[in-house]
Amino acid sequence: MGDFNEITCQSDKLEGNRIQQYKADKFVDAMNECGLIDAGSIGSRFTWFNKQKDNPIYQKLDRAWLNMHWLNLFPNSTVHNLPRGTSDHNPIKLSTEQKERRVTPSQPNFKLEPLWYAEPGFSKMVDEKLNAECSNFVTKLNNISKTMSAWAKDNIGNFLKKGKFLSARLSGTKKPWKPGQTTCIYWK
Repeated sequence: MGDFNEITCQSDKLEGNRIQQYKADKFVDAMNECGLIDAGSIGSRFTWFNKQKDNPIYQKLDRAWLNMHWLNLFPNSTVHNLPRGTSDHNPIKLSTEQKERRVTPSQPNFKLEPLWYAEPGFSKMVDEKLNAECSNFVTKLNNISKTMSAWAKDNIGNFLKKGKFLSARLSGTKKPWKPGQTTCIYWK
């Protein structure tokens, strides 16, 4: 957490020369190699200002990078960009606000089925949710898992239930046919 003097993409900079994308890519690659995730932030979009009234440049140089161990310990972590004082940087504050986590039977585990990506509209829905503004990474994951689960329930239904039903109906067709017996296979 702190001043990294690097930005991750062009949208981290306002005014001035365009960024050198290869440098930003190297920075992001290094963070990925270390298993770190940008925590995002609440408050001012930019954390540095060159203090030039005639040619102002704003950049996001200060940020917090978190790993999964940290997120598991402090799932409610948020980063706040505080107002700039006399410095050219905004101070940043990491809040953990540890709350008791309760897992109840009414909160089933989320499981993404790869088959969902073949369904029309699923990828677009996922992209929209992943790109939505959210200051807390864990909250974003919880929101998208709820959205995916609701989407699957509405669009796919219960795979296991339908699969067992179809399997039972198909196994019935393997039995020898007897006169007067009808066998229908249908999908609800």
